[in-house]
Amino acid sequence: MMNRIHKIFAALFLILSVSISYGQELLTVDEAVSLALKNNFDVELAQKKIQQAQLNTDKKNTGLLPTVTASGGANYQIGTFWGKPPNLDTYKKISRAGTQNYNASVGANYLLYDGNFRKYNWEKLKIFYHLSEIEAQALYERTALSVHTAYYQIAKLKSILAILQSTMDVSKHRLKRAEVGVEFGKESGLSVLNAQVDINNDSLKIQNTQLQISNAKRNLNSLLGRDLSIDFDVVTDVNYLTGMTEEQLIEDATERNTQIKAINRNIKLSELDLKMAKAGYKPTVRLSASYGGSFVAQPGGFFDKQVSLGLGAGLQVSWNIFDGGRTKIKEQNAIIDQETNLLRKQQIEYNLESDVRTKWANYQNALSTLEFQQVNIQTAQANFDRTKERFSAGQISSVEFRQAQLGLLNAQSIYQQAKYDAKLAELGLLLVSGHLVE
Repeated sequence: MMNRIHKIFAALFLILSVSISYGQELLTVDEAVSLALKNNFDVELAQKKIQQAQLNTDKKNTGLLPTVTASGGANYQIGTFWGKPPNLDTYKKISRAGTQNYNASVGANYLLYDGNFRKYNWEKLKIFYHLSEIEAQALYERTALSVHTAYYQIAKLKSILAILQSTMDVSKHRLKRAEVGVEFGKESGLSVLNAQVDINNDSLKIQNTQLQISNAKRNLNSLLGRDLSIDFDVVTDVNYLTGMTEEQLIEDATERNTQIKAINRNIKLSELDLKMAKAGYKPTVRLSASYGGSFVAQPGGFFDKQVSLGLGAGLQVSWNIFDGGRTKIKEQNAIIDQETNLLRKQQIEYNLESDVRTKWANYQNALSTLEFQQVNIQTAQANFDRTKERFSAGQISSVEFRQAQLGLLNAQSIYQQAKYDAKLAELGLLLVSGHLVE
């Protein structure tokens, strides 16, 4: 029965191994980030928002240009008309008289001065455009971090899978040794059963890890915005950046972090809002010009037909001397907004410094843990090698050998976890300092 189970697990392991390794593309983490920034749906939506914000900065959207309108009309009226010519004392009646009136004109209007309200509004539109770029940058960074996290999850599972497969090889060798020992009367049937149970456990671990890899790949494909069934391989090597210092990262964060960039733009917006509010105290000057003509046909009038054609121009000045205090309220609110944004900037800078220092401490601890786990692997490997020699010499039981094998497996797995934890801690530093997406 145990041999049958062992064969089933071996066949399943072979099928899954072939399915994982066949037809895979090698995907690097940089390629994955590039694909995500190109295909991710949220990224595409952010780019559309940038395009719209850029369109809004066009001068034609600000009211700074004059407006030109053309108008025309025609009117016809029929009825009884009484008219008194200047040289007669009586009215003259004209029955079923038809009056015709035609007119056409072209006019131009221009707001010459409004306290620079439109100019400040144009500057605000430009800032909104920059804010949309900053929001997109923040989205790019979050997307890149998600891709890195998903990618290194696959890499970690792949490394653990390789360890489990190596452990399986050792377990298979132990089973063969036990079977040979039983055949020559040196081992009991219990040693064979124990070896088969351990192989079955190793097979289950491999199967579960392969399932986790499959799910993790599907998750990464989703982030990349591509077919979820695409298979690929990942690079398990991890390199860590050198030359970073805590103080330099804090300085970079106060300049490059998207929160800082956004609050600086919002401070500028509040300054413009204050200027726009004060523009309400200033007069407005409008210019207008028109050119047009009309044709009137009116039987019985002093002139049966009249034609007019001419140019007109006008200048209008208005000054809102008192508007019930609304402009004053706008000014006061703009001042409060400005003070609020300055306080928010101080808060963001304080929080960023705290965040960088915390992430730096975690990163240093992760690197120290990684070095410690490297020593643990060496110790576990030395213990396993010595235990293997003693097991081959018949000095210890298979249970003791299995414990040493599991000890090495545990040390190797913890090291892989520490390796990728350190990388993710580094990525967190790069994110907060504005260096994750250059």
